Amino acid sequence: MGSIYPPGSKPADFLSFYSQRLRTVEIDSTFYRIPAANTVRQWRERTPEGFVFAAKLPRSVTHDKVLVDAEGDLREFVSVMDLLGDWLGPLLLQFPCMNKQKFRGVGFFIEKVKPFLQDLPKGYKWAAEIRNKNWLSEKFYSVQ
Repeated sequence: MGSIYPPGSKPADFLSFYSQRLRTVEIDSTFYRIPAANTVRQWRERTPEGFVFAAKLPRSVTHDKVLVDAEGDLREFVSVMDLLGDWLGPLLLQFPCMNKQKFRGVGFFIEKVKPFLQDLPKGYKWAAEIRNKNWLSEKFYSVQ
């Protein structure tokens, strides 16, 4: 399997080239930090109409603050991602594998995630990536 980029391609051209061949991308960089507004505008400008960005919420929300007192980070992230307009797809909540210091089992996780999900801004598509297979249960699936 080779690269989708032609030999000699410059990293600055990767997104434009990628978006001509594929219709969506998951942005991992947003997990590490909230991007600058100018960066998000450039993503939109370098991709065709109909292209979709799925962006991971920053780890400050899901891993560091463990969904508690993270409203400011969430609000800032959503505000910047709004600059994508119609290019904005789902916003992805990635949850870590079992970290017993932060999530002491599925019951504890549900206690944290339930109020957080209820307070998510309306009008967005949300997705969750659960990296701990032991949490995938009927108890978890019933959370709304």
